[in-house]
Amino acid sequence: MKTIKDLTVKVSYTVGLGDLKVPASVMSGFEKIQEKHFDVVSHADNNDKDVNNAFEWLSDNIKENDAYNHEYEIIDCE
Repeated sequence: MKTIKDLTVKVSYTVGLGDLKVPASVMSGFEKIQEKHFDVVSHADNNDKDVNNAFEWLSDNIKENDAYNHEYEIIDCE
């Protein structure tokens, strides 16, 4: 058995959703995210209310258990 002092892992996964009804501001945010290629990191620095609404909606409605494809990247292992 080995002991790991510090492990950092980046986890990415894909979720497919369908037949959704979302508020107009969320849809506008989705379109802006897709158009400008925002990512989760840039969300914290974003001042656009529609984009923030879209990120909030995603956070509230997508759970890791919904995923059908997981990717793991070891960032640091000591």
